[in-house]
Amino acid sequence: MAAARLDDLERTFKLADDLNTPQEKRGKLCLLQCGRPSPVAAQLAELLRRSGRYSVSVVVSDRLSAQSDVTLAKLGGVSSVWVFAEDLFEAFLTVFATQLAFVLRARAKEGLPVVGVGDGALALGGLVLANRFCRHAQYDVVSGLGWAPRVLVDGGANRTAVDALIARATVQSLPGLLGVDLGLGGGVKVQGGRVESIGSEPISLLGTAEDGSVLAMSLDPGQAMSVAPPPFAPFERRMLPASVANALVVKAAASGDPARVPSSPPAAASPEPKDDSRHTIPGSDRVCPMCNKVHAAEARIELAA
Repeated sequence: MAAARLDDLERTFKLADDLNTPQEKRGKLCLLQCGRPSPVAAQLAELLRRSGRYSVSVVVSDRLSAQSDVTLAKLGGVSSVWVFAEDLFEAFLTVFATQLAFVLRARAKEGLPVVGVGDGALALGGLVLANRFCRHAQYDVVSGLGWAPRVLVDGGANRTAVDALIARATVQSLPGLLGVDLGLGGGVKVQGGRVESIGSEPISLLGTAEDGSVLAMSLDPGQAMSVAPPPFAPFERRMLPASVANALVVKAAASGDPARVPSSPPAAASPEPKDDSRHTIPGSDRVCPMCNKVHAAEARIELAA
């Protein structure tokens, strides 16, 4: 679940709580704050206290704390994690490619409910960065700092038309990826193949069809739809209800916005990797600091988002 902004914290909490089982609702919530303490996290902690719920606040101020066993231990036994990160660059400097990010990604993949709040928890940034640091990094397709497998979430202010093209090109280059643009006030809750718009403004969905073309559609607040779950293309027609497939065609025709993106994204220029402090070449028998793995001599190259 992701939100560009929280107009109603109590409503957002109730929507997020629906992701938990009755047993998980009795557990603690982890309020993970990247870079600095978050005022919204403090408000949520007070809301939980009044409701008789427990929370644990974790402020990651630097990379050392993101690697700390003490910090990692605080993720144990929690029923869900809320990630607060207002500044993408600050969140990247403190959390990206740390043990905390790896553990959180693994827990999210196992089904731990995760809520991202703020531009730094949502924005596109992992694809090019991971590929340039280490071309042989083996990741699941993830977005931002890595807690939304197979979903690319973007949103917030100060974005240009070029930014939108980057998101479309990324979705086209990774056929199993669902792209979600939250705009300034949108929100989304994704459960398997069900996508629900939960914010105050419409959201846009981007995904590929079975032929690799990129299709788009809009969801108004309160609307929900089904997409083809990974590893299928999100808009693979044989996996979609007829109403959804028809909505894709109607939306593309009515908006005047081309649903197909014919050109492929430019390949990121990257020199041959060298075995240094940032990444390792395959067969070097050193743990790569970018993906926390030892690359075999014949590594399979994958992109990460």
